[in-house]
Amino acid sequence: QLQLPNNCRTSAALLIASIVPVKQAKTLRELAERSEEARNKLMSLGVFKDVRLLVTKSTQRQQRGDVDVKVHLEELDVFGGSFGAYLERSDMNMSIDGRLLNVLGQAETLAAKASINSSRSSTLRASFSRPMLFGADARPACAFYRETDAAIDTSSFTSKTLGSSFDFETPSGMHKFGYTLDYRDLLLARNSDGAVSASPEVTAHARPTLKSSLRYTFDWSSLDHPFMPMSGASLRVAAEMAGAGGTESFLKTSITACQVTTVDMLGLPLVITCGGNVSMLRPFGNTKHRGTHLLDRFHLGGPTSLRGFQWAGVGPRGRGGANDADALGGDMRARGTMSVAAPLPESIPVLGSLGARVHAFADAGTLLPWHAASRKNIAATARVSTGAGLQFFTPLGRVEVNWTRV
Repeated sequence: QLQLPNNCRTSAALLIASIVPVKQAKTLRELAERSEEARNKLMSLGVFKDVRLLVTKSTQRQQRGDVDVKVHLEELDVFGGSFGAYLERSDMNMSIDGRLLNVLGQAETLAAKASINSSRSSTLRASFSRPMLFGADARPACAFYRETDAAIDTSSFTSKTLGSSFDFETPSGMHKFGYTLDYRDLLLARNSDGAVSASPEVTAHARPTLKSSLRYTFDWSSLDHPFMPMSGASLRVAAEMAGAGGTESFLKTSITACQVTTVDMLGLPLVITCGGNVSMLRPFGNTKHRGTHLLDRFHLGGPTSLRGFQWAGVGPRGRGGANDADALGGDMRARGTMSVAAPLPESIPVLGSLGARVHAFADAGTLLPWHAASRKNIAATARVSTGAGLQFFTPLGRVEVNWTRV
């Protein structure tokens, strides 16, 4: 017999749908396994601090072996929010977000977020999600947003996007399906007297566009830590097809893989990391004759893609504009990395207690337009960087301090 709490906001129907497999258990072992599965399923709803299922002797015993399963729940607060400041791409960012959680008892989340940075980029976003909609064992979500992305320093333009997205994610989080509808405009940079300062290549993209696209993402990982792994592997495949309406038609794919292994070298654990990414953007239909739009292309360069290079510092350039060479992005991107790291002794003050590692690395990558993506050009345009430094984990993620040579 299931005993549900009567003092929680979450609806009984939603709880029963998650716990009902427990009633089908035939043995104590099966009961324990299904109770753990039910607990994990309830925790995955994202509305509980803690879930406990207690098995006791049945108070209304009708058959031998009957038990009661008491469900104890500790729910998260209805309202939550946060405020933060962080550094990204040499820009200072500030963000504030808030959420209403499980107000209707269906484990739904209504969230809003606003952010702005020192380059005058900004985001306003509202989203709604609810698990197990219409009984489906997944989490559908929708979002509406307005974004301003200032790429003045790299490409002499500012883009403005008004859009919406609809996503459907499987319980494991491994598969995600989505649809995006974005209205976008590209505004050119101007100098002090009002004249356009962007390169001719960027100016050719200064038009409103409407992107209507279907998306799919596969995300798998066996890494033992999300930021400082010592073993495991990961694979991420992202695909997007635009052309179901709108002005842009393309197929965009990206494959990212990583392998981490620790070997013992004279008693010292060495963490070896190998990874890479291959991304392609192929236009078709009405986009094929004029090429892909600047806002859909890939970029390369920066501490998270090709260390030692500026953000968007690798790839095709325009004639003029930012630093007399606007970054134009590319349709084919390939990059790889390899690093060897060793932990610092804990006896070293501060760094040792943080679990810091000393590491050496080598990065390589290239970015090309589709018409120039031949083997010869890939080899001729490849950029390489090597270096060494320190890496350590903080509550904000992994931090690296590197010396790099390109």
